[in-house]
Amino acid sequence: MSARLTSNGFLATILSPMGDQWKKMRRIVYSEVHSLAMHQWLHDKRCEEADHLVGYVYNQSQNRNGLVNVIRKMMFSKRFFGTGMEGGGPGLEEEEHVKGLFTILKYLYAFAIADYFPWLEVFDLDGNKRGLKDAIKSVRKYQDSEINKRVEMWKQGIKKMEEDLLDVLINLKDSKNNPLLSIEEIKVQIIEIMLATIDNPSNAVE
Repeated sequence: MSARLTSNGFLATILSPMGDQWKKMRRIVYSEVHSLAMHQWLHDKRCEEADHLVGYVYNQSQNRNGLVNVIRKMMFSKRFFGTGMEGGGPGLEEEEHVKGLFTILKYLYAFAIADYFPWLEVFDLDGNKRGLKDAIKSVRKYQDSEINKRVEMWKQGIKKMEEDLLDVLINLKDSKNNPLLSIEEIKVQIIEIMLATIDNPSNAVE
């Protein structure tokens, strides 16, 4: 149940069972997102966040707030969804977003009675479904608006140059020059990438 809800019906890579959709998304993540060329292309964004980290460590004795989020910079070309806090710390938006990601991880493979008796899912006896849906909603509240905005910018011709992973995912084309990924597939794949970075050391993701 948790994997199905998180991947919006098994649209992404990590949480999907083996099949055509899994093969398609795996190929995209392997050849586009985790390629050597992409790693080199995003070098400046990683350096920018490393500089921010050095500044944060320097100011740590005076300011107890700070945020370094390399994946958000690589994915959306921004450190904050809102304005952040004075001194470079996370704002309420970032705190809610990260809390939502940790909550999704908490429920993702937690024991749920509905996994064994699917007809009980409607009753949500253990509260897992409600907790997971709320967490997904809080994560998607910030990510989806950024993704929708960016897709519109590409459609209207406002944006012409790829700057981050989101641009790359939006511009993937099939052999007939049609978009390879639907907007929903992009949204779900980004959630999975965010979960992978929260759940693993950043060097494993990079």
